[in-house]
Amino acid sequence: MMEKLIKYLVLSMVMFGCSSTPKTESESIIDAIGAQRGAVRSCYEDALASLPATAGRLVLDWTIEPNGRAKNVVVKSSTLNNPILEKCVIQVMLNAKYPAVPEPRTVTYPFEFRNRK
Repeated sequence: MMEKLIKYLVLSMVMFGCSSTPKTESESIIDAIGAQRGAVRSCYEDALASLPATAGRLVLDWTIEPNGRAKNVVVKSSTLNNPILEKCVIQVMLNAKYPAVPEPRTVTYPFEFRNRK
């Protein structure tokens, strides 16, 4: 599913990145999340190094403040059984820069992790 997510994010960037029309707020937020895929992948690769069977779904909830900063990133659900991986992805989402929004926005976003080995 991570591969599917990456393909979706790349497709979103291609479809919306070359357009002369302004991006919607949701598209800009998806782009900001997609820009973190390398850091999220690094979290997962680190998890695999210590627990090779790590796989599953992580759903995070967070708020984007008007200044584009994330706060209150929490696990909504997880099948990973790997708190270190969860905390790493949370930290990535906290450190990401999101587009400015007129008022706080709540984001719920799923991450799928599958070991291809």
